[in-house]
Amino acid sequence: METAKYPDMRMQGIWNGGGGRYSAVELDGVGKVAGDVEADRFISNGVATIQGGLTAAVMQFNGRLKVEGGIAGQELLLEGQLKAKGPLHADRCKINGAISIEGDCSAEQFEATGGIKIGGLLNGGQISIMMQGPSKIKEIGGEQIEVQRAKRELWSKLLGAAVPKWTPSLEAQHIEGDEVRISYTNAEVVRGDRVFIGPGCRIGLVEYRTELQIDPDAAIREEKKL
Repeated sequence: METAKYPDMRMQGIWNGGGGRYSAVELDGVGKVAGDVEADRFISNGVATIQGGLTAAVMQFNGRLKVEGGIAGQELLLEGQLKAKGPLHADRCKINGAISIEGDCSAEQFEATGGIKIGGLLNGGQISIMMQGPSKIKEIGGEQIEVQRAKRELWSKLLGAAVPKWTPSLEAQHIEGDEVRISYTNAEVVRGDRVFIGPGCRIGLVEYRTELQIDPDAAIREEKKL
């Protein structure tokens, strides 16, 4: 039985493309794709808009990409800015930049450095967030969860001092995992087996089973051993 062969889509400069099923998609420059896109490999360099959903085994974004639907795939690599109006589901996400997802986000391995905004649940096995700006995630659930400030260059430190709203911090309603290590996080509830609350945290309720460590520079309203 022969495997179906699909065409490639390659765009350069200022362009407009159509949705469909492709083998490989490579977008360079500025443009938009009308409709859903499904591909084995999707690469975008520049500024692009997908007027629909995106499904691809491997996705690589360099620049700025807006997806007006959901995103699904195996591997997502981002250097730049990504905005999606639907959910994001991938086996592995590696993000360096800014990401905004209006729905839920799930990944077995989620690694992000930059600014993160997720309107629903971020769910994964290993979750690592290194903040370089203000971030907001409604809920986080996973096995190993780490939220820290990334090392900042001098210009970023000066910007944070001049514009307090730009200071790297995370706002969340609920965080739950087997092992939770967080810093500079404001959350209503944090729950886990082993919980480590670092500096700059403001937490309403912390629930833990085995171990709890709290930095002197953190404020916890209530703690409870399960």
